[in-house]
Amino acid sequence: MNSLSTAKNYFLVLTFVFLTSSVAMESEEHYQDGNHLLMQCQAVVDTADKPNWRDVHEAWNVGFCLGLAQGISYGSPLVCPPAGVTNGQSVRVVVKFLNDNPEKLNLDEDELVTLALSKAFPCKHTP
Repeated sequence: MNSLSTAKNYFLVLTFVFLTSSVAMESEEHYQDGNHLLMQCQAVVDTADKPNWRDVHEAWNVGFCLGLAQGISYGSPLVCPPAGVTNGQSVRVVVKFLNDNPEKLNLDEDELVTLALSKAFPCKHTP
């Protein structure tokens, strides 16, 4: 993948995350914690082998979780996934982290995804 294509993907993911966050902030109910994130990301795992989604809500959940995981993978200086890691693998890391750490489900969804991915794919900083 060339750098222009990577930059376009990065921009699209950030735009998606920004727009979905803006819509969520305008709604009456705020589903930005780990409890809701677990449901959204579990939908990615559950639908991985299906040809289509059950309804628009399931499609929204899958898209939101994939977009958030991909955006944090690209944008966080704490997350450095090795070559070949797929978005589906990243989401499975997030789901496992959420299931293994139920005491953290009250935290904000972007903080949880960053924690999960940085634990699984830490950056090696040079001194």
